[in-house]
Amino acid sequence: MTGGDFFKIKKWESSPDRILFLDIDGVLNSIRRATGLGQKAFSASGFDPISVSLMRQLVHRTEAQIVISSSWGKSIGKTPEWWIGLFAGYGWEYPQADVIGITPTCQGIRGNEIREWIRLYDIERGGLGADFKYVIIDDDPDFHDDQPLVLTDTRQGLTLDEVDRAVDLLGERHKLIFEEDSIKCIERIQIDKDWENNQLP
Repeated sequence: MTGGDFFKIKKWESSPDRILFLDIDGVLNSIRRATGLGQKAFSASGFDPISVSLMRQLVHRTEAQIVISSSWGKSIGKTPEWWIGLFAGYGWEYPQADVIGITPTCQGIRGNEIREWIRLYDIERGGLGADFKYVIIDDDPDFHDDQPLVLTDTRQGLTLDEVDRAVDLLGERHKLIFEEDSIKCIERIQIDKDWENNQLP
């Protein structure tokens, strides 16, 4: 297993120093969305468009590059290019949706996979640098205590509060500029309130 297995086959024009480790189920997918679509299982066609919009905002505000930490990365979506194509279908296109890697399979908790990817990344770029930061967004707390985790709720997926927490951890570099995303954020705040008041059993 080498670093080249998990990185785009190209030289970076710059060294990314903000990494977002992204889970899928319970983040971009949710029980609420699947129920609304009549789906019995999460699927690539069932992403919540508002969750995708919120993720776009997070990436824009922090200039983070994405590493897929979902189990999907070991099954259907095994290359960064596959994920770039999938996100483009939701209007989130490259270069903003810049997927630079997929975590490897490791024994133990999922936090070990994050540590191994960072170790390989460190070797690949010749040092992480003083400005390197990362955040994990996942609905499963299967990580080490010292790893910066933003935990989502599988039932509702990514929310604006969780985006703000991730921005706090990574540091904000740009203010929100997407007007259509701002409207969706307002919609999502109301949806989240309705969901809290009428949760599924």
